[in-house]
Amino acid sequence: MTRNPAENPGKGNLPEKSNEREVITRKLSVPNAERVFFIRHALRAGFTLEELFSLTRIDRWFLTQLKEIVDFEEELAAAKG
Repeated sequence: MTRNPAENPGKGNLPEKSNEREVITRKLSVPNAERVFFIRHALRAGFTLEELFSLTRIDRWFLTQLKEIVDFEEELAAAKG
């Protein structure tokens, strides 16, 4: 299920696309309650697992598992139409 972050307050809302990567980078750099949602945004914005590891120091295995979830979410959204 793909959700618009603006419809889900407190779950990692993003500003306009112009500085999206900068905001994601800043949000990932500091541990916080919403960081997992920004990992999702980062993956969808094209961040690599190595970039995410460098920013978060979250174990690569765990980041890979999150990427698989995000990829599956996108597959489900595409199948739904």
